[in-house]
Amino acid sequence: MRRSLRVLGLAVVLSSCQVSVGPARSPSITPQPSGLNAPRVALAAVTTRLPTPTPTEAPPRARGAEPTATPTPRPKATPKPAPAVASSATIIPHVPQYYQLPMSCEETSLSMALVHQGLNVSTKQILKVLGVDNTPITLTADGRHIATWGDPDEAFVGDVYGFAYKAPWGFFAYPKALVRVIQHFGGSIVAWSEPGVGPDVITASDIYRYIAAGHPVVAYATWDWRRHPVYYYTDQHGNRVPNIYPAFGHVYALYGVSTTSVLLRDPFNGTYWVSKKVFGASYELGMAIVLK
Repeated sequence: MRRSLRVLGLAVVLSSCQVSVGPARSPSITPQPSGLNAPRVALAAVTTRLPTPTPTEAPPRARGAEPTATPTPRPKATPKPAPAVASSATIIPHVPQYYQLPMSCEETSLSMALVHQGLNVSTKQILKVLGVDNTPITLTADGRHIATWGDPDEAFVGDVYGFAYKAPWGFFAYPKALVRVIQHFGGSIVAWSEPGVGPDVITASDIYRYIAAGHPVVAYATWDWRRHPVYYYTDQHGNRVPNIYPAFGHVYALYGVSTTSVLLRDPFNGTYWVSKKVFGASYELGMAIVLK
């Protein structure tokens, strides 16, 4: 993600955020304007503040009393410095930095990416269109994993002001649900990927090419840029829902790329570059939305 900057011209986004907020970190929430699978490596990112510069519907995924168990909270992510921006980096303009509600990383990332299309849609507006799935959560007998819960392909599952590791529980909305929101607001989508659900397969390398071509990408990765096991729970329709648990998933808006790195807006930690090696390892769910 570094090298002489080539800034693209203006063109025409998709964790709950598994960005769940552990007890050790209380996100400072800055209001935003209304309107608009792979081993992991240590993070090589630098927090570098920069100027802010339809697909068809896929078929459905063939995939309780409130639990009292409390899984281990998510560790605090600590980005490490990375090299300066390399020459020939591509940075997409008009993708501002916004900050999330406790569990709204995917909605806030989408909000940031939509600005590139001239759509000023707030996190709360996105959540309103998404709706909420209040299906009760149940945990496995050992209390370490989710057994059953709601369907993130239909709505936001749980409480957006909650936690990913204790009550009040909050989770995610997945790409399929966000695609519906994008279409509602008149946004344009180039491709979207959600294994077993979405019409496309988008690899990390594909993401880099899309960004180089001027398309912001909303991508689901991990909170601490490390690999974590993927587990499955069963939703109310009997579908298997993949999740990185507890509390290790997160969603980002990617808007820059260089020979070695990608530039992103993290709705919790701000703006910084991450090496392609690190991003590729953490992009284990294979879920992303490429915007026009």
